[in-house]
Amino acid sequence: MIYQVCKAGRFYFLGIITTLFISLPLAAQPSSGGTPVSGTIVDAKEQKPIGGATIQLINQADTTQRRVTISDISGKFSISRVRPGQYNLRVTFVGYKSVNKPVLVQQDSVLLGRIQIEEDMRVLGEIKVEGQEIRAEQKGDTLIYNAAAFKVNKDATVEDLVKKMPGVVIENGEVKAQGETVRRVLLDGQEFLGNDAMAALRNLPADIVSRVQVFDRQSDQAQFTGFNDGNQERTLNIMTTGGVNNAQFGKLYAGTGTESRYNTGGNLSWFNGQQRLSLVGLSNNMNQQNFSPQDLLGLMGGGSTGGFGGMGGMGSVMIRATGAGGGPPANISWGGMGGGGNDFFVGQQAGINKTHSIGLNYTNRFSQKLNVNASYFFNQATNNTDSDIQREFFGNQSISQLYNENSLSSSKNGNHRFNARITWTIDKYNSFIITPRLSTQNNESNRSNFGQTLGSDLDMINSSQNVSSVDNFGLNLGGNILYRRSFDKRGRTFSLSLNSSNNSRDGDNFQQSTNIFVGSGMGGSNLTQRINQWTTTPSDNVTFGGSVNYTEPVGKNSQVQFSYNPSLNNSLSERYTYAYDTFSNDFTIVDSLLSNEFDNKNITQRGGITYRYNYKK
Repeated sequence: MIYQVCKAGRFYFLGIITTLFISLPLAAQPSSGGTPVSGTIVDAKEQKPIGGATIQLINQADTTQRRVTISDISGKFSISRVRPGQYNLRVTFVGYKSVNKPVLVQQDSVLLGRIQIEEDMRVLGEIKVEGQEIRAEQKGDTLIYNAAAFKVNKDATVEDLVKKMPGVVIENGEVKAQGETVRRVLLDGQEFLGNDAMAALRNLPADIVSRVQVFDRQSDQAQFTGFNDGNQERTLNIMTTGGVNNAQFGKLYAGTGTESRYNTGGNLSWFNGQQRLSLVGLSNNMNQQNFSPQDLLGLMGGGSTGGFGGMGGMGSVMIRATGAGGGPPANISWGGMGGGGNDFFVGQQAGINKTHSIGLNYTNRFSQKLNVNASYFFNQATNNTDSDIQREFFGNQSISQLYNENSLSSSKNGNHRFNARITWTIDKYNSFIITPRLSTQNNESNRSNFGQTLGSDLDMINSSQNVSSVDNFGLNLGGNILYRRSFDKRGRTFSLSLNSSNNSRDGDNFQQSTNIFVGSGMGGSNLTQRINQWTTTPSDNVTFGGSVNYTEPVGKNSQVQFSYNPSLNNSLSERYTYAYDTFSNDFTIVDSLLSNEFDNKNITQRGGITYRYNYKK
């Protein structure tokens, strides 16, 4: 069941949705000040209200200063925060004559009452226009797609739209343009939902898009100095239609099926000029997920299961206990995970996954000097997997072996992410860009596994029983401050960048296993191997860095850059494994072979001179 809330500028949200999210618009309310101007647009003949009419309030002293709004379904409109002065009010609507009237705005509110517009009936001859939309064009290093040239359903998302664009592919939960992974999606040049490209594409309606730009976005430093520092990201910029700048739109959907399966979610957006607020949500138990790699501190517990076949079963448990992808938690990076991390893009994880996620994006240009963009994301997934394996091995002289295995696993993974970008332009020479970020993760998983190998006479050859649990927590805190200074002389710039990050991990891993080898002991007795251990894996990684860059023009087409980049890194990674002590009934015996501690400190200083020459025909 799909419920389309509205299309931009035409319909409005139901009262129940407004009540549900009544707390959210508070963040998007404009500051007080100015005078409100309101009125009602009606048909001059039938006196019926006209919704969707365009109302422009134009400053007579400066015609570039305009305020635009659209009348609602009852014909009413209101323009807030209008400065005192003499204005011209212009009302237009398809099929009606335009209306122009002077309006004097003073300190008190201006009530214009009922504004009547007359029909404009004209009979035209038949006009037949045929043509072909331009699908894409190349401008410099930017590829521009025309959204009108690609046909999609009325309820389609931007994801459905870009799939039809040549050179853009979505596979394994990643967006690729001309073979390169898209790292960021912008909305009219502004950050949208952080760096989660798929979340942005899935939660924007296709009918608000006019064009899609594909380009390699350079770092803020490189854009300012003109020198490519190698830090660039393949970026999609979604350019919206003009009418969406002052509109509310969204979509809610819900569905249910057999075996208590359900899928529900939606997106709501409030656009008011430079002020934009978007809310997205998702909840289902149908393996549809909305994750990026940094959402995963450890595997979800339902990953690959290893057969006994010697020591394979026990090995898989030990790897899972030490961290995702087989490495200690200190080596886990936020940008890419080992093991089956990519499966989370498209819900390929084994078992049954239940996902809950919610995201909020807020953008506002408070003035010509201050622009703020912030996003928050919460993701939670629970996974349950029950698997049975039966294998038969054939050897020489018809000797065969049977292997049976049963494994149960469950896990819960939660993630909070906050990103912001604040641009402060002090004057035409000086500006700051501040980009803080914060992420927290918690992963809990439990797994039990039993496997045995039987001979051709169904006598047991060996068996393995494993139980493990993992409880990991991660914190990522960091940010960057970039100061930029330009001069009257074109090409002369100075910039100073300071950045820091703190990645900390704390994990507790429990493992208990019993392995029996029939007739492999002394005198043909059974050989039993037992493991009962507790492992803690705390780690902390702190990095401070910065860069100083100065550029100076040399002639008309040349420029030279002087740069200095210091960096300090302090990394502490510990792993302590304790065996079980039957006397104290606790894990107190340190296993020195499985315990270690690494403390690394690195100081890096780099400097350089770069020469740039622009050749122009």
